[in-house]
Amino acid sequence: MQFVGICILIAAYYRVAPTVAYVRDALRMRQWEEVPATVIEPKIGPAGDGNKNPKVFAKYRYEYDGVAYEGSRVDVTNGPHFVGRFQNEMAKELQQHVKDGTPAVCYVNPAQPDEAVLYRQLRYTELAFKVALLFVLTLAGGLFLGCATYVLRRNARLAERQYTYPDQPWLWRPDWADKRIRNSGYDDSPIFVG
Repeated sequence: MQFVGICILIAAYYRVAPTVAYVRDALRMRQWEEVPATVIEPKIGPAGDGNKNPKVFAKYRYEYDGVAYEGSRVDVTNGPHFVGRFQNEMAKELQQHVKDGTPAVCYVNPAQPDEAVLYRQLRYTELAFKVALLFVLTLAGGLFLGCATYVLRRNARLAERQYTYPDQPWLWRPDWADKRIRNSGYDDSPIFVG
């Protein structure tokens, strides 16, 4: 059980970086400059590498300070979303730009113009899911590890008392050794004996 708890806590640890990166990227992208972009090849599909969550893929061309660039980052997440509705809306909007021939808007990092994004909104549903997943993993891992550690320590103390007092089983339980017996009736107050 301790091993399971440690594994879950490790999984939680690896969820911290994507959650922090998501918020950090959304905040820094607010300062990026808006420029027109020509969308090419938009599509939606599984993220890949065994991940079946939806992801929007697109390439787009834009100019910044007279230099032509090509970007592929669609949104802040830059990966699969846990909630697919936003992905479907992005894909439809990008396909409409290709169909109509109208330019889209992309946001360019002025310090590094080859870095751009089409959608820079921080999606609160996405953030809430990331934080909730991190919280659940941390809580589950902590509970597994804490409970397993408690049980192991209790069993070790019991084994020590059994070894120390092999012919006095009433001393194996701490409450009995302290001459206290729990009342099994309605009133749970201890009864002192002796």
